[in-house]
Amino acid sequence: MKIKGVQIHETIVRNENGDAVGKFAVLVGGVQEQNPKGFMDKVVADYVERNPHNQFIVIQLDNPWTRIVTSNLESFPFRDLTNDDTLSTISEIRDIKIDKILNDT
Repeated sequence: MKIKGVQIHETIVRNENGDAVGKFAVLVGGVQEQNPKGFMDKVVADYVERNPHNQFIVIQLDNPWTRIVTSNLESFPFRDLTNDDTLSTISEIRDIKIDKILNDT
């Protein structure tokens, strides 16, 4: 059933063998609600049911309508952080996709 005013992005997290080990979800909604925090608290509670999870809220306290939820965070395939690790910009992501397409043909 569609929940009015809420959008979600879900990604299955896989280990190095390709096995699903958890889920990562971003939920955004409740902007038009009188109490967006309470609304999103309920949305997240309904989404996770009684499953163990981690929940992160966007750091700006005036933005209670964006929630990041993970399951089995302890099973995510972590690796050591290096100086080369950064968040890619949109253009970098586009370039990576173009390189992949060109190299696959």
